[in-house]
Amino acid sequence: MKLYRGLTYLLSALLLSFLTPTFAADTDSSEIPEVRKIESNPEPIQDGDNPAFAANTDSLEIPEVRKIEGNPGKVWDDISWADMNSTEQQLWEVLGWNAHDWENDTAKKPASENKNWKELTEEEQQAAEKLRYTEQTWDN
Repeated sequence: MKLYRGLTYLLSALLLSFLTPTFAADTDSSEIPEVRKIESNPEPIQDGDNPAFAANTDSLEIPEVRKIEGNPGKVWDDISWADMNSTEQQLWEVLGWNAHDWENDTAKKPASENKNWKELTEEEQQAAEKLRYTEQTWDN
């Protein structure tokens, strides 16, 4: 039994030593691709760096808030939620409005309706300004 194990070990070692040089000879080190070093702080991707990204953003249009002459409150009172573009709706949402409340006179009014200009948050003031309100038109 010891002789069998010894021969098995010897044959395995010979076979392994015979195959190893052949395997190493078949492997050409010039075929191994070079590993690229990644910088720790790569430059951010710019819009122009990726034509597909640029093409997608070129077709993106953000609707502008309509031009309003005079008191914006009177103009907005006559416009339905469905007639507003998405930008206008989002600005009204900042002020607490939604489609249901806008269209229903009996609905609960948002807190911004009872605030003076100075009581509005900065975000609410910015939304109101984009909707063409000023401190004077908001407070009257």
